[in-house]
This record gives sequence, structure tokens and C-alpha cells, in this order.
Amino acid sequence: MAPEVIRGGAADQRSDLFALGLTIRYALTGADAVSESTLVGLMLAMVSEPISLPDVPLSESFATFLGWLVALEPSSRPSTASAALRAVEAMEISRVVPRRPRAPRVARSA
Repeated sequence: MAPEVIRGGAADQRSDLFALGLTIRYALTGADAVSESTLVGLMLAMVSEPISLPDVPLSESFATFLGWLVALEPSSRPSTASAALRAVEAMEISRVVPRRPRAPRVARSA
């Protein structure tokens, strides 16, 4: 739930884009953005603590975009889904490929 909705405000496209940002973050990490065990703690954290970017390899432009989506203040997010789409279309695509772990070396017997 977007911070403005928790505060009793109306939901709009920016609230949906916040939810999209959280969904993308979860897809990248498999972890919730906020780790509170109670509903009250979760709601308090969602309105007061900035959402951290995931600790995974991201291009700078995508990290900036994701941070824009999960901004706590609606005025700091894209105003419409079309604005968010334009930002994605304008994004410089750079492939970030994590290094593959090397296969363990097997000792050869003589």
C-alpha cells in the first residue's frame, strides 16, 4: 500500500506506480522491502522509511527509475503510467550481467 493511502489520502496512478516499484523490487530480490512483523510497524515504516534499492546488479538508469517509483512522496514519483513508460523508453539500455560462479576444479587422479 502506498504511503499516501496509509495516511488516509486518495489512491491514484502514482500509488499504483509505487506498488509496481515494490513488485519489481520483490521480483529482483525475493524479499519484502520492509521487514516488520506487525501491521502497525509495517504501516509506520511504509510512511516514514525510504525504500532501499535492492542489493543486486542494476544499471544506473534502472536504479534511478526504480528509486523514482518507490519514492515516499507521490509528488516525487512519475505522475502517470505514461510518464513512467516514457522514462523506460528513454533509458539507456546497458546489460548488467552478474558473473557466473566458476565450476569447482576436480583433481585428476594419476
